[in-house]
Amino acid sequence: MRDHAMVGLSRRGWLLGAGAAWLASLARADEPRDIDPEADAKAIEEQAHKAGLAELSWIESPHYRVIGDAPEVYLKLTLADCEAVSDDFFAYYRAQGFEVERPKNRLMAVAFANLKSYAAFLGKRPDSANGGRYDRTSNRLYVFDYRPIGANLNLRAGHVNQVFLAHEAIHQLAFNSGMLDRPGDIPRAVSEGIALYGEIRKPNAPSPPGLLNTMRLTDLAHKQRVIPWIPLPRLIVDDGPIDGKAGFDAMILAYAQSWLLVYHLMKAPDLLPKFRDYLKAIRPRRDSKNRLDDARAHLGDLDRLDKDLRQLSIKLLKAS
Repeated sequence: MRDHAMVGLSRRGWLLGAGAAWLASLARADEPRDIDPEADAKAIEEQAHKAGLAELSWIESPHYRVIGDAPEVYLKLTLADCEAVSDDFFAYYRAQGFEVERPKNRLMAVAFANLKSYAAFLGKRPDSANGGRYDRTSNRLYVFDYRPIGANLNLRAGHVNQVFLAHEAIHQLAFNSGMLDRPGDIPRAVSEGIALYGEIRKPNAPSPPGLLNTMRLTDLAHKQRVIPWIPLPRLIVDDGPIDGKAGFDAMILAYAQSWLLVYHLMKAPDLLPKFRDYLKAIRPRRDSKNRLDDARAHLGDLDRLDKDLRQLSIKLLKAS
C-alpha cells in the first residue's frame, strides 16, 4: 500500500466556526451543490451526535479528509486506500485519453466503526444498510468496517472492505474529476458500470481499473438462469432494475450487465473514443429525455452492441 503524508489525528475543536445557515440548507436541499469543507465537517458531527455515535476523530492527507467514530487504525486504512484508489484512477483514465482533474478541495469520507453506527448515522435499520455509499448531494463517501461481523457472515471481511471502498470511492472520483457531472442526468448503468469496472483491486499493490470482475461475471451466469437478459436500450433508459424496482434478481443482473457494458467500452479499441465522447455529450444533460439519442449518436446501434455484450459474456465465462 502506498504511503501518503497524513496530518495528525484530532478531536473536537477542529469543527468550530462553521455556519448554522449552511446546516439548515443541508436538511432542505436534495440537489448537488458546492460545499464548504469546514461546514460539512460540522454537519457530520451534528448528525453523528443526533445518532448517538461516540466522539468523532479525523485524519487527512493531500486529497482526502476521513472523519468517523472508527478506531484510528481503520481511519488510517481508509485514508490510505482512498489515496491509492485515487492515484490509480487518475493515472489510468488520463492514459486512456480522459480529461480528468483532481478536485481543488479534499474529498470527504466518513468511516464508521461498524454496521450499527453506519446505519444509525444514515437513519437506516442495520439489516437494510449496504456496505457503503457515495451521496451525490452531500458529496460524501460513507464506509464502515466489516471486520466485526465478517466471521458471522462467512465473509473475507478485509476483501469486502476493499471492494466496497473502491466502488464508492470511484463514484466520488468520477463525479469530482470532470468525468461525470454531479447535477447531471447519468444513466445508472453508466455510473454504476464505471464504479464496478474499478472495484476489484489487488491487495497492497497498484491496481488500475479494468481487472476482470469475476464476481459480476458469475452473477451474469447465475441470474440469467432465473430471469432474462435486460436489453441494453432498457438498461440505459430505465434505472429501475439497478434501483431494485424490478426485484432482487433483476438488480443483481443489472449491476453485472452494467459492469460488462463499461468493461467492453473501455477494452475495445474502436469503442473507447466513442465512450469518451459519449460521456462528454451527457455532461450537460439534466433530464432523461435524451438518453437513447445520446447513446445511439455516440455508441452506435444499441441492438448490435447488446448482441456483442451477450457474446462477450459467453466468451469471458468460458475463459474463466
